[in-house]
Amino acid sequence: MGRCTLGIDIGGSSIKFLLTEKTGKNDIIRDYFIEEIPGTIENREEYIFEKIRETIVLKKWQKYKCTVVISGKEMNIRGIKLPKIPVDELQPVIEREAKKIFGDIEDKKIVFEIMGEITVDERSYYSIFFILFNQEIINRIVSAGIKIERVDFGIFAADRVYRDILSQEKNFAIIEFGGQNTDIMIYQGKSLEIFREINIGSDELTETISDMLQV
Repeated sequence: MGRCTLGIDIGGSSIKFLLTEKTGKNDIIRDYFIEEIPGTIENREEYIFEKIRETIVLKKWQKYKCTVVISGKEMNIRGIKLPKIPVDELQPVIEREAKKIFGDIEDKKIVFEIMGEITVDERSYYSIFFILFNQEIINRIVSAGIKIERVDFGIFAADRVYRDILSQEKNFAIIEFGGQNTDIMIYQGKSLEIFREINIGSDELTETISDMLQV
């Protein structure tokens, strides 16, 4: 058997598990599991941690290294434009911008990616999106003995896929329906310029259509 990796996607309405095996140039799906997240739970973070721990024990996946993808309610996303400076100097600048927007961020972690470059009035800027999230859920997963190899984020993972297939000469709008949220991504060429998360997803749309059709 080739090298296996367990992917864990923490979304707005469910936790998705995907076990893949690397065979040559291809990845083969060996197993998967979906755990729904009730919308009425009081402690969402505790529920997510317990279900991840329980599922990995139930499926006997403890030996696999994990890639955890976080999206939905577990993070805050903002897009900003910053003048081009050395990349290793961006982190403190982004932290100052985050404090202006969210206030106290002492218990949060910030990650960011440069989504592209733009020119305004002959000045070059980075198009940057940063994510503010609570590191505690990752720490708890690790403390339970689950081996995390990588932490990724939904918007960054999606951008890497879309950027490979979009044209440099055109603008695009991509709408992704989740269970509880809808993500809208606006691209100028291959550069992500606008991201919005709307608190209406496919679950509510399905329910509305069902009520209209009385089915």
